Amino acid sequence: MPSVHFEFVSRPRLSGYLGWALLIIGILGVGFASIRWRELAQAREAVAWHLMSLPAPQAVAPPPPGTSPEAASLEGVRAHLDASWQPVFAALEAGGSKNVALLSVQVSGRSGRLDIHAQARHLADALAFAARLQRQPALKEVLMTEDKRSHDEGQPLDFHVRGRLNP
Repeated sequence: MPSVHFEFVSRPRLSGYLGWALLIIGILGVGFASIRWRELAQAREAVAWHLMSLPAPQAVAPPPPGTSPEAASLEGVRAHLDASWQPVFAALEAGGSKNVALLSVQVSGRSGRLDIHAQARHLADALAFAARLQRQPALKEVLMTEDKRSHDEGQPLDFHVRGRLNP
C-alpha cells in the first residue's frame, strides 16, 4: 500500500503589529468614551441637584404705570381694548343711511376719539349723515373734516367725520 504523505504549508502571516495596534487603539477609544459618558452623567446629576436647591421663583411685580415708554404704549393699547364699542355701533346704526357707505371706523380708547371714513353720492347725503350722528347722545363734537370729489361724474364723494365718544 502506498504511503500517504501530507504536506502542510504554513499560511503567509499578515502584519501582526498593525492588527495589534488597531485593537489597542479601539480598546482605548471605547474606554475613553465610557469615561466621558460617566463624567457627563455626573455633571447632569450635579446640575439637577443644583436646580432643586434653588429657591422657587417669585412673581415679579409689574412696574408702576407710566414709568417707561413701553408701559405708556401698553396702557394705550389696554385702554383701546377696554373701550366699549356698543355705543359707537348703536350711534352708527341710528345715524346710518342707504346713501352713505362706511369705509372705516376707528375709535381711540384713550382719548375717546371717533374717526369715520365714508362715501356718499351727493354732498347733501354726507352732510345729513354728519348731522344725524351729531344728534346721537353717545357722540359729541361731530364734524365733517374733509371731503374729496372726483372729477368724474359717476364717482362718489369721499368724506371724513370726526367726533368724540360721550362718557
